[in-house]
Amino acid sequence: MCSSDLYHGGSSRGSYSANLLDPPNPPFDESGFDKWTLVANTTMPKQPTSYWCTIHKSPTNYINKRHVVAFNTWLSTADSLRHTHHLTMYRCKAPDGVDPDKLFGPLVGHEGGECYVPPEQQVIPIDLCRDIIYGWAVGGRIMSLPDDVGYPINEDGRPEYMMVQIHYDNPDLSEGVRVESAIEIFNTPMLRAQEAAFAVLAHSVTFSHIVPGNTATYTTVGHC
Repeated sequence: MCSSDLYHGGSSRGSYSANLLDPPNPPFDESGFDKWTLVANTTMPKQPTSYWCTIHKSPTNYINKRHVVAFNTWLSTADSLRHTHHLTMYRCKAPDGVDPDKLFGPLVGHEGGECYVPPEQQVIPIDLCRDIIYGWAVGGRIMSLPDDVGYPINEDGRPEYMMVQIHYDNPDLSEGVRVESAIEIFNTPMLRAQEAAFAVLAHSVTFSHIVPGNTATYTTVGHC
């Protein structure tokens, strides 16, 4: 039994995010690289948790394949820091024979909408944006790649479209809160020797992934 001297008290409780296993990142020198800042400015829904999706287009002068050398998430306000739980950036691909500018173009600059709603209520065609490019969660730091590695974008030699999915936490059901989140994408047209890629294993996170109630154990199976 602890003595009263060890009690944390009513003002010394809560959560803290820390990277326990990874060593500190070396300083990233952004000089010599181009920077594309992708900004999502949203009125957070008045509900405990929400997933919000927006569409973005890479700069129009990105007319050749490029390599991303670093990603950084920037949360500029106290509300952004408080309510942003994690975010993921995906590459969008139009179906064969469909002009991506006509399909995704009208959605650039749109405030976006809830990601996981019935298809007839979707503002953003999330099923066409499945290739993960970058992810960040609370406690995350700038992600810089080794000097000989780059992540490819604009592989077709033209600007392309990205979807950003942001998970907001709003336990107090605050209303009318504007939340700004930005992703800084440092890149270069000077292609590096090695290309990075994402490998996603196990079950995709969908409504079909349901753990039955009162289940002592549950196995998730991934097929490659």
